[in-house]
Amino acid sequence: MKNILCILLILLIISCGEDNCQDESIECSVQIGRMDILGSRDTIQQPFVLIIREGDDVIFDIIQNGAQCDDISDDETGQRITFSIDPQVEQLEIRDQELSSVNAIHQEFGAWINRGALIDKGYINIRKITEDSWEIKGELEIEPIQFEESIFSFNKVFSR
Repeated sequence: MKNILCILLILLIISCGEDNCQDESIECSVQIGRMDILGSRDTIQQPFVLIIREGDDVIFDIIQNGAQCDDISDDETGQRITFSIDPQVEQLEIRDQELSSVNAIHQEFGAWINRGALIDKGYINIRKITEDSWEIKGELEIEPIQFEESIFSFNKVFSR
């Protein structure tokens, strides 16, 4: 038993010696397809599955990866906002209950969490800049487990 404790202590000291950590990051992407949400819409009680299939809609993804360290196991965390629009839309502002019309969802992920919920509070403003780029601003109210912020704000240009 003492040997195991000594080994654990040595490993802890070694792992604290280096700073192998990455800061929080935001990734944005856009793709063409169709979002299908399978499973219960009561997503707090039962998880759902998001599947991207062939289709014509424009699907936007904003992924916030939490800070993580290479020498710490299972510290990966993140959250993802996904929504889609018709490709013909030039400009759109949607609020609160209207967010369901673009399938706005929030997903949290990490070593011990995989949870999602439909978003029905906040707003998204979309403006098409060119055939392959959009300016998107938003402020969405979410119910995170791992993150302290309950407002997810963004102002990004998405390009295909």
